[in-house]
Amino acid sequence: MASPSPRVSTVSTARAEDVAFFPGVSTLDEETAELLPSPSGLEKARPDIWNRTRGHGVVMSALVSGWLVALALAIALFFPADLVAIHAEPGDGDDSFESVLEELFQVPDKEDIGALGTLHSLPEMYGNVKEKTIWTYWYHPVSCPSSDNCTLPSSVQLCTETIEKNRGGFDYKLIHRDEVLRYVNRMELPSVWGHLQPEMQKDALMNALLARYGGVAFDISVILLRPIDDYWDEMVEQGASFRGFLYRVNGGTWPVASSTVAWFMMARREGVLRTVATTQAMSEFAPSLVPLLHTAPSGTASSFLHNYSLPMCSNDPTIPVHSRCPELEAPPWTQGISGPARTDTKLLLEDPRDSAILPFSFAGTARDNMAIWNKSNGTVDLDWGLHNICNRSNPDVTWGCCSPKECWDVHFLSRFHERPRKGAAHRLSFVKLFNCGGHELGRRSREEILALQDSFFVTWLRLAGIDVRPGQIST
Repeated sequence: MASPSPRVSTVSTARAEDVAFFPGVSTLDEETAELLPSPSGLEKARPDIWNRTRGHGVVMSALVSGWLVALALAIALFFPADLVAIHAEPGDGDDSFESVLEELFQVPDKEDIGALGTLHSLPEMYGNVKEKTIWTYWYHPVSCPSSDNCTLPSSVQLCTETIEKNRGGFDYKLIHRDEVLRYVNRMELPSVWGHLQPEMQKDALMNALLARYGGVAFDISVILLRPIDDYWDEMVEQGASFRGFLYRVNGGTWPVASSTVAWFMMARREGVLRTVATTQAMSEFAPSLVPLLHTAPSGTASSFLHNYSLPMCSNDPTIPVHSRCPELEAPPWTQGISGPARTDTKLLLEDPRDSAILPFSFAGTARDNMAIWNKSNGTVDLDWGLHNICNRSNPDVTWGCCSPKECWDVHFLSRFHERPRKGAAHRLSFVKLFNCGGHELGRRSREEILALQDSFFVTWLRLAGIDVRPGQIST
């Protein structure tokens, strides 16, 4: 058996059924990254539901007679507020207690993902999907409400074309909202899945899909430059059941209260993500893999593994508020109640900054993202947002780049062309676009994007094998 790449950490983990769970931040580029799990998580995610259900308590206290009082008390004791309001939508208008009772006890539409759905049946596609499948998800209430009525933004459409082009030995499935229950059971998703923001819906759905079918979970804003069969083959060769990214595993710091990422996960079916899918059915949010890693990723790698030598967010001196670290949401496994490290399962973990996240990935602004930079522009212009990584302006930086051309040549091309040793995967086979490439890219049509022939984005498309000649249409 070949040893893994030097930049990849191989860790043994606990059995999935023995893993403790706690929610955590799973992505960085979305507005939902600030919705850290807490008892008031629903209040932050959906204030309309929160305020409505709180109001019902006042109504209940005013009921003073007969069976209505008994019924109100029973609901207050046995039904959580978020379940009572499961069908609430902004602008419903009817805030009466009776309207909530009617919603609570009505039989839900089988296709209504926001409702309780079909709870006790295997999904239609179970047994009909091969393990080597790449999964993405997209939903927009106006431009993409369903699979037969969906128009993707041009930049997103181009990203999907790179995945289709370079899927290699994988199948590729883009899941739409109306297709979800064909692939997973309603009990594998958070109880308020239909009311979550699309990015959080995606995170929860990917947990459930990988648990049931295995494969690869990608954000739809990933550019796949070449097939990743070598990633899968290395994982299988090492006897691992999961491959993903864990910040700080390379010994560096990371000033964000998160540890794992949800925009790339690779897993065998019925592996470590089964516990995540099982637990998230009882949660308001998609759980992070972190707690799974600390006996499982970031608070997780140590508890999921019963191996607390993995770096933790709460030990990172660059974190401004340590109380937001995912592992602190879990029981105190580090205090000795977990027992010795387990060896049942292996995970392959890599710091994303050594692979798909480039040093300049977060440079610029949400409006002027790296995707539209000109790879031939050698002008040192710190207005590009490079002042934090340019060693000519920041003497504390010993690496980095000061112009788009330098960033492209020194960091991207060197990683992309780095030859892997025998049995190991390529260092850089896909690039993650945060904020879907930024406003300037997202607002452009396909023709306008392809007109940027020397931009990072179009050059990545060209490397991925996409026909980027101006005037080309989607195939």
